[in-house]
Amino acid sequence: MTTLPVVSWREGRASTYSNCQRILPVPGLTGQSDTSDQMVESFERASVSLGSTPVALVAVDCAEEPVLCETMLPPSPTLPVVEYYHFLDRASAIYDDQLQAVDLVRFVSARDALGAGGGGGGTGGGGGDGQEPDPDGAAHWADVQHKDAIVLLNDSTFDEVLRRSRHVLVFFYAPWCNHCSSVKQNYATAAKELSDRGLRGCLAAVDYSSNPLLERRFRLEYLPALKLFYKGEFVNDYHKLRSREEFVHLIDATIKQNKT
Repeated sequence: MTTLPVVSWREGRASTYSNCQRILPVPGLTGQSDTSDQMVESFERASVSLGSTPVALVAVDCAEEPVLCETMLPPSPTLPVVEYYHFLDRASAIYDDQLQAVDLVRFVSARDALGAGGGGGGTGGGGGDGQEPDPDGAAHWADVQHKDAIVLLNDSTFDEVLRRSRHVLVFFYAPWCNHCSSVKQNYATAAKELSDRGLRGCLAAVDYSSNPLLERRFRLEYLPALKLFYKGEFVNDYHKLRSREEFVHLIDATIKQNKT
């Protein structure tokens, strides 16, 4: 049996941005079970059959990528798990058919014909299940204290808000991202502290999975991502501790540095 290359999730996403439109990862292939061996072989055969179809078939080893699997999969999943994604959206469909190449090809081809989120179980940008679209992502902050101190952005408001603001830190997140959720309360508390000092609007957030224009523009390799802007222009990425104190310190330091 030949072996399907097992790549990191970041590598798989990068290939999606460069030459693919869909991504179908197999979290949990460790090569230690007959089921996993069969899945690897089926995926390799499916890759050949799909030919030029813009789909990336990506295997993720949960033993090597535990944080990724904890973020993307439900607790105590039965491996292997196959999920279909459109860029950084949540899984739009879970594959539970036979582990045969022909079935994988049929599944992928059907999803590709429907388009992202069409007819599947994902939420994407909303609107497909009778719900009103929520590009601002306000519903995702409903249980967060001091959420009103954060400026919620979307495709339409992003540039306008940043142009009229001097110092803005933007928090890019997705609803399915557990690490993003763990940042929200610290971020909102920092925004409230800054607002109480007259520095309202310094911390903003955008639901990256519901705003396709921003998704194509920034092509992020990971979430959460935090980017600092000054007068609408990108300054740098923020990689330090995601605490209330550090968020406040960043804005204070940026204001001091650019004070005229």
